Amino acid sequence: MKDVKKIFRNVENQLRQASWFGEEWRTFNRGPYIQLYKSNWFNENNSGIHFETFIETPQLKNKAFPVLMHAEEDCMHRAEFVHQFLDLEKERIKAWGGIRSMIKVIQFYKNAYIEF
Repeated sequence: MKDVKKIFRNVENQLRQASWFGEEWRTFNRGPYIQLYKSNWFNENNSGIHFETFIETPQLKNKAFPVLMHAEEDCMHRAEFVHQFLDLEKERIKAWGGIRSMIKVIQFYKNAYIEF
């Protein structure tokens, strides 16, 4: 099995070197798990708005991993944010080619998650 932690360190380095990654972007990398967010997304405690992916045993077994957008408890007006986001971006997400995408909003312990 490949060293997933090393893969995520490489992913983090590639993100930081991307042309769109400016000083407002942040990453949080904890082993086989990484978050990507902007500085004004209320994610200082890793519980605001962020994109997230992880690779653990089930993902290795299925040879697939999720890319999620989370709007968690530090996101002010979370329900309204999720509603407006889906209104604005639902069609764009549906149109992504070559990517298995779905939009699902899950209410879980008062957190709103958006899965792509």
